[in-house]
Amino acid sequence: MSLDIRQVLAQTTSFVTLEPLVAAASPKISFWGARRITVRGYQGELGINGLVSKTLALRRANPDFDQVERAAGKKIAAKLNQIYEESDRQWRRANCITKLLAYMRMLWEPGDEPYGDRMQWDCFEDKELFNKYTQNQYQTVFGKPFPYPGCSWAQID
Repeated sequence: MSLDIRQVLAQTTSFVTLEPLVAAASPKISFWGARRITVRGYQGELGINGLVSKTLALRRANPDFDQVERAAGKKIAAKLNQIYEESDRQWRRANCITKLLAYMRMLWEPGDEPYGDRMQWDCFEDKELFNKYTQNQYQTVFGKPFPYPGCSWAQID
């Protein structure tokens, strides 16, 4: 018997353990406009923003993640962007009722972030969070003092 994706996601505590779930995720849009994801090998569905919400929660819980977590996080970010792009393609191909319902859901869908998880991901550059280093991470990885006094992070591409 397969595990429920919501339970597994709730128990996930690192980017390394989240990455295989995200890698196996596929988006779908229902007639009623619900943007959902399914994960191969797991039962159930969850809202498309569920994985982004978990990613942002993990970052808040451990802002000074190590290089192993960063590598997994970069894979997560790329896959999340792909999931959103595929969901948007599905939305564009949907009938007008589904499009309208999906749009309304997007406006009122609750999330952990004040502006919604998708807006937090897209507009506030959280999709780039794995290219950013906190002061502690920068000193650990590069072995030199943080070069941007007064800033809480530095973006390294």
